[in-house]
Formats: sequence, C-alpha cells, structure tokens
Amino acid sequence: MSIQRIATLVSAGLHPVSGEPRHCRNDSLAMTLGLQLAESVSAQIKVLHAGDKNNPALADYLALGAKQVDVSPVTADENIVDSLAASLTNTDLILTGSRAENGEDSGLLPYQLAAKLGIPLVANALAIKPITNGIEVLQFLPKGKRRNVTVQLPALVVVHPLAPVALRFAYAQQMSGQITLKATVHHTNTTASNRIQ
Repeated sequence: MSIQRIATLVSAGLHPVSGEPRHCRNDSLAMTLGLQLAESVSAQIKVLHAGDKNNPALADYLALGAKQVDVSPVTADENIVDSLAASLTNTDLILTGSRAENGEDSGLLPYQLAAKLGIPLVANALAIKPITNGIEVLQFLPKGKRRNVTVQLPALVVVHPLAPVALRFAYAQQMSGQITLKATVHHTNTTASNRIQ
C-alpha cells in the first residue's frame, strides 16, 4: 500500500522561559518530516490541531511550512481522542511528536489514538522511508542504538526529539498560510476557512 494521505498532529506549546505561546518543537519535527515525506511521494498532507483556533502558537506551524492548519474545536466534556479519530479516517500515515509542552500531557495520546483507530504504532522514529508495502522506520533505542522497523499502512508514527530534521521559519509562509476551523454539526463535517491576518 502506497502513501497517499498523511496527517500530522500539532499542539500549542509554551516557551520555557517567557511562558508565551509557541509551536511545540516535538510536533514541529513530526510535521516537517511529514511535509518532506509528502513531497517526496506526492501525497496529500493535512496538519491537524484539536483546540482553540485563535491560539497564536498555530501561526508558528504556518511559518514552518504548513500551508494550512485544520482546527477541530474540543469542548471541556469532549474526548479529544474521539474528536481526532473522526478527523483521521482513511489516513494512511499519522505523525505526532513524542509529547506536548502545554498542560498535563502524559504522552499517551498517540497510543490511545492508535488503539481507537485499530492501527499499529511505531515510537521513537528518527526517519521514515516508503517501501513497497508500507514504510520502514529508523527507530531510536536506548544507549544510542538504532534499528529499522517495517510496518504496514495505515499506521501512526511518533517522532523522537532527536530526529535529524531542520526547522526553518519563514514569515512569508506564515502570512500566506491559513488556519481553518473544522466544525461537526449533526454528524456532518462542515468547514469554514479563516485566513490569518
């Protein structure tokens, strides 16, 4: 099965010193890796955030290369895993960072999401290579060791913080990108587009 649809999940981070909203570095690595992979195999890619469309941290992901960030609003009584799973049906490859930087994040969300979707999960990924029947993942192991893992699609891959991915900010990309609000009404997905000013 070839890669046709990729999704990367991004969260709103906080600067460790100032506490100001910013991109989450772990999620940015996963997103950049996804963008590079999508370009190499001519796949569609979407960048998805569950939370507040107006969070200023989301603009960083546009600056890092995302043409659009789709936001699924999540209410206080709503299960974020259920919300994300509904948006990720028919996705071949889902990429996430290892852990968010904001709130009480346990790092369990990717595992819960993979279980909800019924797909395999590969953790601690340093690189991803498409192969004939799926992907080959270079996985980080303790004591600096590495190993290659082959997995069939669809799959969820958690990217390691040491993945050799260069993050490049571009203000022009931020200005031309879009934050798009995706709202579910009566089980029907509707999309309203709002451009960043």
